[in-house]
Amino acid sequence: MQKTLKKILSIIILIGLISVSCRLFAQDTLSHDHRKWKQAYHILGKLYQLEIDTFSNATIPVFSIERETLVDFEYLNRRITISENLYDICMNMGKDSLNALAFVLAHELTHHYQRKTGRFACILHKSENIVTEDDFLTEKEADIYGHYAARLAGFSPCEIGERFIDSLYTKLSIDPVGYLPLEMRKKMITEACQHADTLVRLYECANYASILGKYDIAGALHDYLLARFPNKKMYYMTALNKLEHVKCN
Repeated sequence: MQKTLKKILSIIILIGLISVSCRLFAQDTLSHDHRKWKQAYHILGKLYQLEIDTFSNATIPVFSIERETLVDFEYLNRRITISENLYDICMNMGKDSLNALAFVLAHELTHHYQRKTGRFACILHKSENIVTEDDFLTEKEADIYGHYAARLAGFSPCEIGERFIDSLYTKLSIDPVGYLPLEMRKKMITEACQHADTLVRLYECANYASILGKYDIAGALHDYLLARFPNKKMYYMTALNKLEHVKCN
């Protein structure tokens, strides 16, 4: 009898702890009805439509904005979490506020897909405080694909570039030990912008060539882009141009 009562008491206590934890979580996480969450998730949805299939088995991750968090942005456990503080920093970028938010979300979304393919290693707050070549390449790839996706989604992340990185390192107190030094990150962002700009120009040229009936040129350009940024729209355009080229010959 006593054992049964102890079990019942343990269950009641456990339910109580879960209930309290859920209430605390709800208080610390912005609801899906909150204006800030809606705006950020709308941008994330736009980016997802572009980055889907960039990496295999890509699915949109769970997304949350937390009022209090030890990490200002994370891409672990199949979820993207940013702090309300980070959101507010983006909004303080004036006319480039949405560009800043798109920059953050596109970068983290790429990390989400990197992790799903096993090519991801968390480099923020590493206990050994050593940044490897793989860490560098992980960030570089997220910068390039993130900028490219943001550009195709109608945003201009390169407009903020180094200015935004400066703001992040200062206001979030990012420790370069175990991560990447500020000057290195600024250089990486500049190079990512240049790379993304080239990809966007090629994409536009491919579309113009297709409109003009130059299907062989359009197909070759889409093939080039497909090898670097595979997504459904690019597959469709490549197949369409090749089909039209065959029909015209």
